[in-house]
Amino acid sequence: MRANAKLYGLLVTILVVLVLNLGFLGANLFVQLRRPAAATTRTATSVETPAASASGAAPDAAAPTVPAVAERGFQWQNAPLIAQVGGDETEDVVGLFTTVGDDGKLSYFVGAFDGATLSRLWRAGPIAVIERGEKSPILQLAVGHLLAAESNGVHLYTLTSGEERGTIHTSDRVTELCVHGPDKSKVWARVADGKNVALDITLAEAKAMEPPPQGCWAPKPAKVESPAAPGFAPSKVLVEADVAIALGAKSPGTPVPMAVGFDPKSKKIRWQHAIAESEDPTSVVAGAGRIAELSDGRLYASFRAQAGGWRFAAIDGKAGERAWEVPIPDGNASQGTVTVSPSRVYLFHGNWLDVFDKITGHQAGTLGDHGP
Repeated sequence: MRANAKLYGLLVTILVVLVLNLGFLGANLFVQLRRPAAATTRTATSVETPAASASGAAPDAAAPTVPAVAERGFQWQNAPLIAQVGGDETEDVVGLFTTVGDDGKLSYFVGAFDGATLSRLWRAGPIAVIERGEKSPILQLAVGHLLAAESNGVHLYTLTSGEERGTIHTSDRVTELCVHGPDKSKVWARVADGKNVALDITLAEAKAMEPPPQGCWAPKPAKVESPAAPGFAPSKVLVEADVAIALGAKSPGTPVPMAVGFDPKSKKIRWQHAIAESEDPTSVVAGAGRIAELSDGRLYASFRAQAGGWRFAAIDGKAGERAWEVPIPDGNASQGTVTVSPSRVYLFHGNWLDVFDKITGHQAGTLGDHGP
């Protein structure tokens, strides 16, 4: 009987210990479930408070945490401006780009990108948030500054840092920014209501100047017609000094893109051939729109191949010799602009700015992405 009593007491003791342990575990679980969700994911949504210094001093308890927001992809929006920003020998790129909000509106930013790596040096903005289809801001470089005309305001940014120095307001929307003067230090702005102004960059002020100054207008050049060339139907003529190139298509036959080089004065034909290197007329998409510009004595033109998509060619304007022909990596290249510097060729099309070596055609990289 006494043995049974001892056994009974031992069982009761074990049962009490189990109940106490279960109660403790339940209390801990309740506390964890009651803890705010943000605290369990703090490293993913905020920047941690700095740790104590080597001297043992505690960090500032009042220092706020900053939400970590993933940067949206961006779309390139203009012919680039070329400048020295980063301090090295490689030319850098300055331009306009957008991000798209959840509401579909475009937020416009300006920024500078390192020419060697194409990584961003600085960004400023948004300078405007507008609907698709509205006119985008106008950019210009002057006196160590980037000027961005948006609606009736011209924002002034220090070129090396992107710091905004001020905004010059006008009576209406700015439609043109013209840099002029022997040292390109003066800026004239054309305003939609005709109340044009001269901009003082140093003082961030505007002064009335309605007629455009010398250097901000030029008489319309005389139209140059294409000479008659066999098997060729011209549609457009490009002229630069003593170089002229007629653009058009093969005719009769499949209307593949062709070009004819000639002397703009004598109209003597210097060369004639397809823009594409391939001599097979069925290898190129007939009638596809294309970018074609004459710069520094070279024709730069895009065309679409039946296989492999869009391509970009550089052709000597006088001799007709092909310097290079390379694939265009992204998107439609039927519309856009070509900007040529002493060392590079910049092809702006769609949402992209493709950067090519001027001599070899090797692609250095692309600014901009596909976007939504």
